[in-house]
Amino acid sequence: MVRTAKETRLSPAALAAREDVSLPTVYRWNQLGTGPRYMKLGGAIRYRLDDVIAWEQGSMVGVSAARDSAATPS
Repeated sequence: MVRTAKETRLSPAALAAREDVSLPTVYRWNQLGTGPRYMKLGGAIRYRLDDVIAWEQGSMVGVSAARDSAATPS
């Protein structure tokens, strides 16, 4: 079965590499509920790529609504 981009799953180690953080940090995010949504498959934790991207976008700071609306053509 071939997975599409939406179906791509990352391991905790792959997420740590993607975010340039340690593996214990990823596990801490899971415990605190501050990281991306994840699933457990047979005891293995996996992150859907689309959930990781949504979490990354939700983590953006310093973007003002005025700047966002100015960038959107009327």
